[in-house]
Amino acid sequence: MAKGHTHTLHVSHVGVFEVQVVGGEGVKFIFSKIDIQNPDNEYSFCIKLNKVLECTPFLKDSEDLVKDLNCSNDLFMFVRIMRKRF
Repeated sequence: MAKGHTHTLHVSHVGVFEVQVVGGEGVKFIFSKIDIQNPDNEYSFCIKLNKVLECTPFLKDSEDLVKDLNCSNDLFMFVRIMRKRF
């Protein structure tokens, strides 16, 4: 996936949250500082038109979460739930 514009938000109490706008491919959300034992591990998902294109590590219920997103249109809640599932 080619990188497009990148915006990084540093929030100390929830770790690092990075958003990459991937040209023509969607928006990628990247989290780190989730695992205390391995704080540099990255957890990410890429979404385009309310469809998960990529998820690392794989979350088996991500498609169900997308269905909920499509019903609610609440992207903020979707991102929070995805992060929590990692």
